[in-house]
Amino acid sequence: MKRRDFVKGAGAAVAGDLLLRTEATAQGVSPTPLQPSRTTRLVNSSLPVESTVCQDVIYDGSHLLCLYGSTELGPYSISAAKPSGELSWNYPLPGGPHVSIGTYQGSVLIFESPRPSFRSPIRVLDPGNGAARKVGEYDRLGPLFYSGDTLLFGTEKGCGEVWKFDGGLTRVHVSEQRESYSVRLRCRQLAASDTFAIATQNAAFITRLSVGSGVVQESALTGEFLSSVRSFYEAARNLRIAQNRLDVRRASGPVTITAIGVGDSSVYALVVVPSGPRGVYGLVAIDEIGNSTLVAKIQVPDLSAFTMGLVVIGSEVGVICHNGNAMWYPLPV
Repeated sequence: MKRRDFVKGAGAAVAGDLLLRTEATAQGVSPTPLQPSRTTRLVNSSLPVESTVCQDVIYDGSHLLCLYGSTELGPYSISAAKPSGELSWNYPLPGGPHVSIGTYQGSVLIFESPRPSFRSPIRVLDPGNGAARKVGEYDRLGPLFYSGDTLLFGTEKGCGEVWKFDGGLTRVHVSEQRESYSVRLRCRQLAASDTFAIATQNAAFITRLSVGSGVVQESALTGEFLSSVRSFYEAARNLRIAQNRLDVRRASGPVTITAIGVGDSSVYALVVVPSGPRGVYGLVAIDEIGNSTLVAKIQVPDLSAFTMGLVVIGSEVGVICHNGNAMWYPLPV
């Protein structure tokens, strides 16, 4: 069936649901979305969900560390929660605006937002008492993100970079330019691994940079489900343009992948069907050469939640939301 037939034959939301159900059935996946087995809070439970804005979340192997504020401009705090939902500690932070966090020999690195022609502070926080002290500054166009203890990943002018913090920042690898590195890093992994993976939101590419060697591999994303979603979006977009309901000059590309996470053998991605059923996503597994397979449909019950990352821990996948909630699902075998 051609994807344009979905648009012609039904309303947009109905068409999106039909696409999800059709593709799930074709790939042997239950058309009924998985519900979360539990929902945990990553931040101080006294802070209302609607007043929580997470700036960055990382998984250090034992805790989910969350940098958050009551607004995007602060005031800021940082917390550490176990995957079970138990909050180990929570501290307010000085300064700001903060943009990202990392780890350094048992402490937490905190980076203020980079600003043009301005050196932004780097702080180290002691999880034992919450004391945060300034240990240095950095000057670059974009933020740095956690990729392992003392290791950070960033992009600059279309190149991927690995940095090491050992009392100061040292760049240890820089890759050649890649398409994936020319856009904002919205879809990136939150946990450490041998490679740092990012995907473009339009589901065109996935790129992995070896943290150890600096070797980069960019692969075009393939697979029937992702191809169907992209085709469906383009058909719906073109129809709206033809009906003068969308200014072609303002017609942005599809936001198809909203989050990724690294598992033992695959990268998992959360895929939304444009104009599809609210809160229902496709979970796809992506192999080392970019082939993707739909493995489950999942339901995120909180329709106001903005998904910002995936964390794969054992046989579970956690969907990390912008409001400080984590929703946990059994990982399909």
